[in-house]
Amino acid sequence: MAQKQETSIGCFSQYRLRLLIRDVSAVWPPDFYSDDALGLLMDYDSSKNTEYWKTLSAYIRHGMNKELARKELNIHRNTLTYRLDKIQEILGHSLDDGEFLIGLYVSGLIRQSQREGPPTSS
Repeated sequence: MAQKQETSIGCFSQYRLRLLIRDVSAVWPPDFYSDDALGLLMDYDSSKNTEYWKTLSAYIRHGMNKELARKELNIHRNTLTYRLDKIQEILGHSLDDGEFLIGLYVSGLIRQSQREGPPTSS
């Protein structure tokens, strides 16, 4: 009797952005897509031992839905509100600006992609 081979099929839309970012970061120099605001926030996290980039990233990933971001981060809603206010203060930019947030998020994914390096084939 033939054994059924298990396969895992992922939805392409889940990986589309990451594939695009991998390709872009392989072709363009880092200063082309680097974001000063992202660097500012990451430097702040490093020097003050905070998790503001992680917080902002979760907030963006969940479509600026505070409840979903709060649950992912496992923090109280007041903590999330405090962090978002502090992030806004550090960046000097409103977190209501979707285009600004998308730029930060994509820059963060590019940075992550550069740290991880190119995917290896098995």
